[in-house]
Amino acid sequence: MKVTKSQLKEIIKEELKHLQEVEYDEHGPMYVKPVEGETTPDDAEVLVSGLAGMKIEQIKNELARELAQMAEAAAAGEFRRIGVSRLGGVLELFYDTLKDHGALGD
Repeated sequence: MKVTKSQLKEIIKEELKHLQEVEYDEHGPMYVKPVEGETTPDDAEVLVSGLAGMKIEQIKNELARELAQMAEAAAAGEFRRIGVSRLGGVLELFYDTLKDHGALGD
């Protein structure tokens, strides 16, 4: 596959933009940090405190999936399936991360 000069310039621009968004230390890339008043893009990798690095889009999808499973369990009257650790643990971390990054939506 051949890459034209203009395509190469565009690839380099995109990579440089990504490098500016992510902070680095002596061990490699760090995660995008929240900036007050700004929305972190869905494709940005952020740190979910106490868990791991995830993209904003992944956090949104996982939060939606977990809530759907809980609603299904509640509708079936199977409240034990929900579990306290899911209610106050991971979901809260996901929500807080989205809030910090201005990614909750309108």
